Amino acid sequence: MQDPVTQKAIGVAMIVVYYGYAKAMEAARWRVVALEVPFWIGFFVFCGLESTGLKIFVTINLLWRYCRSTGPDEPVEGAVFVTGCDSGMGLTTALHLSKIGYHVFAGCYSDQSFAHYEGVDNITPLVIDVKDEKSVNKAVDIVQRAIDSSDGQISGLYGVLQCAGISYVAPFEYIPMNMFKDQVEVCMIQICTVSINHDH
Repeated sequence: MQDPVTQKAIGVAMIVVYYGYAKAMEAARWRVVALEVPFWIGFFVFCGLESTGLKIFVTINLLWRYCRSTGPDEPVEGAVFVTGCDSGMGLTTALHLSKIGYHVFAGCYSDQSFAHYEGVDNITPLVIDVKDEKSVNKAVDIVQRAIDSSDGQISGLYGVLQCAGISYVAPFEYIPMNMFKDQVEVCMIQICTVSINHDH
């Protein structure tokens, strides 16, 4: 039997190889059963750590991986308009939707954020200030013209995802009224403004 140091070294190598392989392949539910559970059982047994803790770990890992994995995305078509695409949730949403096949109109507060989308063919970044109705109307016109001039490549606008938002973290009584109004307008009122304009 191998000495403990060698066992630990091989165990670490197994984890490195496993995660390299896991990252290289698409996440799918079958992988949980076919690869992950046997791997972790073998790893714990090989390192001499088989116990009740192993059973608990494998069970939790199985449930977590299965629930987290959604399998392959469904085929998609059309376009989606996303606000708040300068950073955070909006940026992540725009990139993900483009990856699975949507044409994304990425609404950014600043044109400096367009750099995030360089080289991504199915993302059209545009400037929009969700607090300014004129800016919203201009963005709607840009989206409509892009769809109309796509010669059917963009079959229509399938959804509007509003990720624009700001947050001032402080005790309520310490927030100046102008900042409070700004937050309400961006996070609440603009949802109606953008939705109503895109319905037209």
